Amino acid sequence: VEGIETVYNDLGDAASDFAKESFLRAQARFKATTAGRDYNMLLTENAGKVAIVRVNKDTGEIEATIDLGKEKEPKYAIDDVTGRVFLNPQANKIVCYQF
Repeated sequence: VEGIETVYNDLGDAASDFAKESFLRAQARFKATTAGRDYNMLLTENAGKVAIVRVNKDTGEIEATIDLGKEKEPKYAIDDVTGRVFLNPQANKIVCYQF
C-alpha cells in the first residue's frame, strides 16, 4: 500500500509542476498579447523571389524580411504573440526567426 501511495504522490507532484509551467507560459503569452501588435506579417513575391515581410501598421514601412528564395509554397507558421516565424525549408528541419 505504501508503494501505491508513493506513486500517487509522485504523479500528483508531476501534474502540479506541469500545471504550474503551463500557467506561467500562458501568462507570458497573455502579457505579450496585451502589449498590442504594431505590425503585420505578409508573404510577398517580387521579381520572382518570395519573402515573408514584417510591415509596421502605423507607417507601412517594411521592418524586416525573411528571404525564401524561389520557394512558391513555403511551409511556415507565424506565432502572432511572440512574432516568431517557424519555417520548414526541407524535411526534418525547422528554422525559427525572431524579429
